[in-house]
Amino acid sequence: MKLKLKNVFLAYFLVSIAGLLYALVQLVSASSTKLKAR
Repeated sequence: MKLKLKNVFLAYFLVSIAGLLYALVQLVSASSTKLKAR
């Protein structure tokens, strides 16, 4: 049971990191397109 909980926590941690990275990439691409539009 303990091992399963640990795996779930690890999966959740990885998903949250992936989400943060995705948001960061979206922000960077959005700002770069704005700079190109100028």
